[in-house]
Amino acid sequence: MKSLRARLILVPAARVRREGAALLLVLWAIAFLMFILVATFGLVGDNAMVASTARAEVEAWLQARSGLAVASRPDLEPWDLLLRNDPSLPAGYEVAVLSEAGKPDLNFMLTGRNEQAGHRFLAELFQIWGLSEGEAEVLVERMADYVDVDDATRLNGAESDAYADLGRESAPPNRPFTLPEEARGVIGAALLDAVRPGWPSEFTTFVGGPIDLAAANAEVIAAATGLSPSAVVDFVAGRDGEDGMAHTEDDMVPESLEEALARLSVDTGLVPLAVDGDVVRIESFGWAGDAGVRIVEVRRQGSLGDSGLLYYREGK
Repeated sequence: MKSLRARLILVPAARVRREGAALLLVLWAIAFLMFILVATFGLVGDNAMVASTARAEVEAWLQARSGLAVASRPDLEPWDLLLRNDPSLPAGYEVAVLSEAGKPDLNFMLTGRNEQAGHRFLAELFQIWGLSEGEAEVLVERMADYVDVDDATRLNGAESDAYADLGRESAPPNRPFTLPEEARGVIGAALLDAVRPGWPSEFTTFVGGPIDLAAANAEVIAAATGLSPSAVVDFVAGRDGEDGMAHTEDDMVPESLEEALARLSVDTGLVPLAVDGDVVRIESFGWAGDAGVRIVEVRRQGSLGDSGLLYYREGK
C-alpha cells in the first residue's frame, strides 16, 4: 500500500516538472519571437526612413538642377522671381547669378604683364585685411614664387629649398593655381587665416582679367583704386540702391567704366578694371523637406552645357 501511495504521489510531481519545463520553453520561444518581430519592425522602419531621406535628397537635387536651368535664361534680371521659389513650399529652389569678376583673379594678379600692379594690389588688400605692410609684401612674393615657372627665389620669396626644409618635397608646383584654396599651401599664408578666415573664397582663378566694379566689395575696390575703404562706401551704397542689398531691383549699377570711375572720383585703377564680365557664378540651392543640395557652376556667360563650364561642385 505504501508503494502504491508513493507511485501516486511521485507521478504527478514528475508531470508538473515536465509541464513546467515545457511552459518555460514556450515562454522562451514567445520571447524570442517577440524579439525577432521587434527587430524586424525596427529594421523595416529604419529602411523606410533611409528610403524617405534618399527620396528627399534626390528631390532636392532635382530642384537645384531646375534652378540652374532657369538661371541659364539670358533675359532674367538678378531679382527676377523666377530665380527663387516661396520658401514656405515643401520643395523648391533659390538661385543666384553673380559676376565671378567681382573677385580678384589670383593668377592674373601674380603673373603676366600686370604682375607689378597686381602685386601692389594684393599687398594693399592684405593690409586692409589686417596684415602689416612687411607681412603683406613677403606673402605676395612667396605666392608669386609658388606659381611662376622658374625656381629662382625672389628677394622675400620661397622656392623648392624652403619647402624641402619643411618636408614638402613636391612644393611649390610652379604653375598657376587651379583653385584659390591651393594658395593656402604657400609658406606664410596661415597669417591670412588669422586675420581673414575663409579668405580663399574671396578670390577666383577662372576670370583671367579685370575686376568688375559692378560686383566687387568695398575692400577690393579700395585696393584696386588706391582709395581707402571708407572712401568707397558711398560708391557701393549707391550701386546697391536704397535697400543696401546687391542684386535687387533698386540697384544703380554703373553702365560703363568711365561712369564708375567718375562716381569713385578717380581717373584710373591701379589694376585693370571693368563694369562687366563674361564669367558668371551660378549658385543654386534646392530643398525638399529637411533635405538640401547646393550646386555651384562657374561658366562663360550665355554658355550652355559643358561648352563653357569652368567649374562644378555639389554639396549640402
